[in-house]
Amino acid sequence: MEYQEVVNVSYEIKVNNTWLTIVRYDSSHGFLHRHIRISLENPNEITGGEIEHGGHHAWLTIAITELLENFLTYRREFYERSDLVDKDA
Repeated sequence: MEYQEVVNVSYEIKVNNTWLTIVRYDSSHGFLHRHIRISLENPNEITGGEIEHGGHHAWLTIAITELLENFLTYRREFYERSDLVDKDA
């Protein structure tokens, strides 16, 4: 059976007219995991969040579902770490 690798599923927000990826999922190490940008000033990422449930066939669905369920939390936490006020909240 052939599987599709999840190359990148990301959540981007526009801050000061610039699009930033604040959360992304990939499977580049043979398993699905998450990268979270630290802050506006610090583009480094916190990696981890290995997704242990599901398999190759479910990774794309899992990544999209997790982003849909948690995007507001990711946004709020990014704004807090960046000392920004979210005018859309």
